Amino acid sequence: KDMLPETNIVIDTSSSISYAEAELILVEVKAAIVAAKISTVNILLWHTNSYYTNTYKDVDQDSFNEIIEDIFDNWEGGGNNVHKVYDTMIDLGWTKKFTIHLTDGWIRPHNESDSSTYELAMEALDPSNTVWGIIIPNRSISSNYWQDMQEKFFGEVIPIFLDMDKFR
Repeated sequence: KDMLPETNIVIDTSSSISYAEAELILVEVKAAIVAAKISTVNILLWHTNSYYTNTYKDVDQDSFNEIIEDIFDNWEGGGNNVHKVYDTMIDLGWTKKFTIHLTDGWIRPHNESDSSTYELAMEALDPSNTVWGIIIPNRSISSNYWQDMQEKFFGEVIPIFLDMDKFR
């Protein structure tokens, strides 16, 4: 039985994350999705625009490997405009679902209640069901930096440390 019947995985591909880093992260996401027995996964890739979306049903370990392949086959780099993410989620009816948002954190703050980003994000996301994976490749961070990241986003904010030197 599904613990979470449908999950959104939103990936910021604005040139901050390499394929190697993304692959490491997605293997961990796969383990969590399979362990939780989530059968429906919505994928949204974005940079300046939301440029790739797909829904996968009956997801298991093997089919998640296909999801990873699809992500890499469609991967693009670019700028970033997080508003397009929420517009797309609203248009597709993917709102208020459990959402894992993978980003380097260099996007507009989401906790400023007087901003258009906050309004759109609150329409698309449920703060109690949103996990922000802040990708931190090849560096350590200060406590001030991490506090800024936690204040920037609502929901659960977790660091994803990658030491890519281990994988070269």
